[in-house]
Amino acid sequence: MSFLSPLLKLENLSTKPIMSLDHIPEEKRYNKNNIVAKWCAPINGKMYRIELEHGTTSGRRMIWVNGKEVLRRDWMFKLVGEDTFYINDARCIIRVDPAPGFKYEYLLFIDGKSHDQYTEEQTKQYRLWVTTINGVEYRIMLELDTLNLFINDKLRNET
Repeated sequence: MSFLSPLLKLENLSTKPIMSLDHIPEEKRYNKNNIVAKWCAPINGKMYRIELEHGTTSGRRMIWVNGKEVLRRDWMFKLVGEDTFYINDARCIIRVDPAPGFKYEYLLFIDGKSHDQYTEEQTKQYRLWVTTINGVEYRIMLELDTLNLFINDKLRNET
């Protein structure tokens, strides 16, 4: 005699992940308090804010670009490693490495170059500023060769 229900069959079980956040709207999943690393990088003439959420107990990793989720991995047993994603055909890799004392080091690579090296090369073409005025964040970029001014990735027309 079985103590299990006759309806409990493999084909009746849900194939959806149990601990998914799909039912929560994206704007509610994006919680700046959970961000462990963030970078600003100019990619193909636009400024991007790249943020990483890393659950050190669950291994969950979420990558946000300008507040939009671009990658999510829930319940990873390996807490370190690499995650690859693309921003406008630029290959980006976030690497999570162990650091002393149960801490982690987070590194961003863009098109095979470290974040520092990539942004240093870009500063020869652009001048970038990120500022907050009255609680609103603004990204300002000046193209040095054309003197085009972009505010939050929109070209500002000055006459």
